[in-house]
Amino acid sequence: MNYQEHFIKCWPNEGVGYLKDGQFFPLENIAEDPANSFEVDPSFLLEEPDALLHSHCTGVTKQIDDPHIPSYQDLLGQQHTAIEWGICVTDGEICEEPICWGNPNNRPPLLDRTFIFNVQDCLALMQDWYYQEHAIVLPTQPRTPHWYDEGQNYFEDLYQDWGFEKVSLDELQRGDLLFYQVRSPVVNHIGIYMGDNEVLSHWFGRVSCIEGVGKWASHIKFAARYTK
Repeated sequence: MNYQEHFIKCWPNEGVGYLKDGQFFPLENIAEDPANSFEVDPSFLLEEPDALLHSHCTGVTKQIDDPHIPSYQDLLGQQHTAIEWGICVTDGEICEEPICWGNPNNRPPLLDRTFIFNVQDCLALMQDWYYQEHAIVLPTQPRTPHWYDEGQNYFEDLYQDWGFEKVSLDELQRGDLLFYQVRSPVVNHIGIYMGDNEVLSHWFGRVSCIEGVGKWASHIKFAARYTK
């Protein structure tokens, strides 16, 4: 049984399993509320899996904004297991291809990727660019969808821990980060300066693109350069 068949069979509960050497191995979801979460016996990690997949279900009554978005617990779980994770959305009849994160070698193209919070957003784009351009693995930062309205200030608090130091906006070089504050009490967006007054950005609800710096220049709070 492949993962699509397994997840359709599990609907309306979340299904789960792992990939190893191109083969899918189903796991039992032992969560108390399998319709809204999953839990597995962690001994499967002894098999040294390549990735863990689980499903998010549609067509049932759930309080979920977008089933393609990993939950905060999903994000923490991926960090804990240190393997790639993927979400497959299913309505019980069709199962979509997985949306994956946690493996820098398995990422969508930098341009024209759709926005999926925490896995295909401005921070993920920055991480992917630095890995593809410089083989630098930058740390992830799980966030709740409205973190910037909940008293969190992740980007300003952590950019130095990521290896960046502030630089003048008059001395920008390719690869410098631009930090924006847009309709938020804190900095809540990152762009990568491409040179020639262009920036690689992934704004909420849009596809990633290269655009002119001037379009959002009034919202730039500071710039930073990787120095490690």
